[in-house]
Amino acid sequence: MEMELLSRASREKILDRALKPVRDEYDFILVDCPPQLSILTINALSCADGVIIPVKTDYLAYRGLTQLQDSIQEIQELINPGLEVLGVIATLYEKRVADDNEILAALKKEYNVLGVIKRLAVAKKGIYDGLAVVEQTPGSEISIEYNAIADMMIAGKFEREDI
Repeated sequence: MEMELLSRASREKILDRALKPVRDEYDFILVDCPPQLSILTINALSCADGVIIPVKTDYLAYRGLTQLQDSIQEIQELINPGLEVLGVIATLYEKRVADDNEILAALKKEYNVLGVIKRLAVAKKGIYDGLAVVEQTPGSEISIEYNAIADMMIAGKFEREDI
């Protein structure tokens, strides 16, 4: 798909044009993007109202967040002035790892942290079984956290005091 989009005119607005006829039929349209800033991600950001950024609690992911912020700012200036960064979700967090704690503290200081997803085995098991963790183990710590994030989104509130 990436290669096909590169040869198209106004390639950064293709998803926006495709969603336009159905946009009013939905309360939310979620677009999951690849972790690199590709034409697919640019397409999604070009038509999005808001963006939630999952970021691993490691140094390289944290550094990459700055580059993504720069790209988002450029998209806001050139293509989609209504795009808003709603917050970040800290992922693969391990409480016993000092670096993870430092990165989480930095994220809390610099960004709106919507949730913290711990690195737990139940998440991997769901991937192998082809199920979301909230389906596989609805009572798990990860499921509870993802549900809390979803509830915030549905309510239109993007701030957490309990993190």
